[in-house]
This record gives sequence, structure tokens and C-alpha cells, in this order.
Amino acid sequence: MRDFYATVRNGKGELYGLSSYIGLRAGLNRHINDPPLSLSWSVLKDTETTTCNNVFIGVVKMLRKKGLDTSVHHSSITEDDFKAIKQVLDPKTPEGLVNKVWFDVQLHFGRRGNEGNQQLKPSSFTTKTDENGLNVRSLE
Repeated sequence: MRDFYATVRNGKGELYGLSSYIGLRAGLNRHINDPPLSLSWSVLKDTETTTCNNVFIGVVKMLRKKGLDTSVHHSSITEDDFKAIKQVLDPKTPEGLVNKVWFDVQLHFGRRGNEGNQQLKPSSFTTKTDENGLNVRSLE
């Protein structure tokens, strides 16, 4: 992993930005701990990965020195666009209600594009009660 942290590059052969680099590390940790591997150790914290993490910290410092620790954000939505979106998602009209439900499913349940949307049914969703007694909807 030390070599990976020190040499990983994007498709153009350039260094990743800081947030992408941190995301790679977190993704690696998830991959190791999720099925099918299901290992119970942390790339981020365990003593076996101390030297790897020292290399990671060194690369983070180098990225900051090179100015690769900044994110480029999209511009804010304009007032006109916001009004148009609000009109399209108006739950007081049949079409607006369908659009609003679709938008909420995409936003809150993290579906990848339209993947699996045609198979969704009311039974695809469950309601559970959390520790505070609030109803929480989840996607099965």
C-alpha cells in the first residue's frame, strides 16, 4: 500500500487532488471491510498500516504544497432556474407530483441514474422507527 499511495495517478498520469486521494483511501478501506472480503481491520487506524499511513500523510502534505487541496465548485443555481425547478416539482399538479416523487427517490435513496427505477414498487420501501421514535423510510 505504501507504493500505491506514493505512485497512484489519474487516467491522465497526473496526481489526484486531495479530496480524490482521501476518497481512494476510504474506498480501499470499504472494499476490504465489505463482502466478499469482510476483513475486520482498518486501513485508516490499525497499527499494521502505520507506515502506509505515514506515506499517505506525506503525500497529503505534498499535495497541499502543490496547491492540489482545493475543490472547484459549480456555480450557484440562478433564481430563474430555481423558479423553473420549483414549478416542475410542484406536488399540487399530477405531473409535478410524479416529478417530485422521482426527484426525491433519486436524491435520498442514491439510485444510479435510472438503474432499477422500473422495478420499483410501493413494497420496495419500508418504514422503520429509529431510536428517537421517528419514522424512517428505507429502500429494500
